Amino acid sequence: MIRKAIITDIPHIQKWIYERAKDIQKKELSQWEFYLTQENTQIVQDDFEQNTLYVLVDKSETPIGSFTLTLGDDWDFNLWPDHKEKPSFYLHRVVVPLKLKGENIGTKLIASAQKIASNAGYSLRLDCARFNPFLKPFYLQHGFLLKSTLEEFLLFEWKEGAEIK
Repeated sequence: MIRKAIITDIPHIQKWIYERAKDIQKKELSQWEFYLTQENTQIVQDDFEQNTLYVLVDKSETPIGSFTLTLGDDWDFNLWPDHKEKPSFYLHRVVVPLKLKGENIGTKLIASAQKIASNAGYSLRLDCARFNPFLKPFYLQHGFLLKSTLEEFLLFEWKEGAEIK
């Protein structure tokens, strides 16, 4: 079940983001380097305060994944010049604890974000690191269309009715 995050979820999500950033660093990929210090996971607190932080919980209400879903900020609007033309949500910081990797939690998180966007009549947009070999096939498999390739980022968009492979 997906729900808005509660204050006690924040330390879990901060830990997951930090651990994932460390794991990505071990793979020598330049992604999420910003989160390699615990202080920089403060953004999770900011997401919570802006009411944009979501958590996937298991049957016992234990958090097992998270994402942030916004109506956009300066970062998004710089990447998506048509942001005023299309009502869209922007997906950020999709994270699953390393210990739960491979259990299709990422798929459940994406499906939850897509449902929220669909219910609002919005498209769903995201950017991701271009050089992470996992991300492009993952998002394509989940019905996102590659809209643009930038120097370091890929821009994806999902719209209601997109085929999920």
